[in-house]
Amino acid sequence: MAIDLLETADEIVDSLRRGARVEDRAFDRFLPSPLRKASYQYWTSIKVATRACEWLPDAGARRVLDVGSGPGKLCVIGAITAQLQFIGLEHRPHLVEAARQLAITFGVQHRVRFIRGDLDAFPDLDAFDALYLYNPFGENLFLPKDHLDDTVEVSQARFQREIRRIEAILAELPSGAHVVTHNGFGGRVPSSYTLERTERAGVNQLRLWRQTEDGVEGQSWDETEEELRAEELTEPG
Repeated sequence: MAIDLLETADEIVDSLRRGARVEDRAFDRFLPSPLRKASYQYWTSIKVATRACEWLPDAGARRVLDVGSGPGKLCVIGAITAQLQFIGLEHRPHLVEAARQLAITFGVQHRVRFIRGDLDAFPDLDAFDALYLYNPFGENLFLPKDHLDDTVEVSQARFQREIRRIEAILAELPSGAHVVTHNGFGGRVPSSYTLERTERAGVNQLRLWRQTEDGVEGQSWDETEEELRAEELTEPG
């Protein structure tokens, strides 16, 4: 049975750790009002966050970097439910502050850290062993009326820059590193990665990738809408 009338952060923490299904609206009450309204479109759901954070420890990951971490929902839920450390990279200052407050509210500030910046502020590769990408650059392709706000550059030019940069970063990750993509990220996963797990997450796809070789160039996995549709047609049942 879903629990959607929880009143305190401690109650939500207890329910999540017991594996009870907590509604997003219960968790989102602890976000500032404008960020609650954006949750469905922009922030990872509890269901997806808990699933991703089940996969990563099983794969051997211990330190996760969330690119485009927003108000910290994935990082905080992961720190509550799994034995993982998190770094959230976010370019909007007010979201970084909201994320830090969210971590304090749920008592996991000792296991999460939030950095203000874009991919130019990317931590050293040895600071993490897994990446989480929930289509973090997609807002650049939205119509202006659908942008979260106008506090940072949002443009197709920026989308292209960020995609080139993250593809290069993926290629540089050491063998054994893992990447979770949710609704893709707008680019191509290098061919040096193997797809270890995949699962439908609403209308999107949740995937776990593992880097198998260091710095290999060549073909790549394209997570386009066309590819997802083709994959759906071949799924059993």
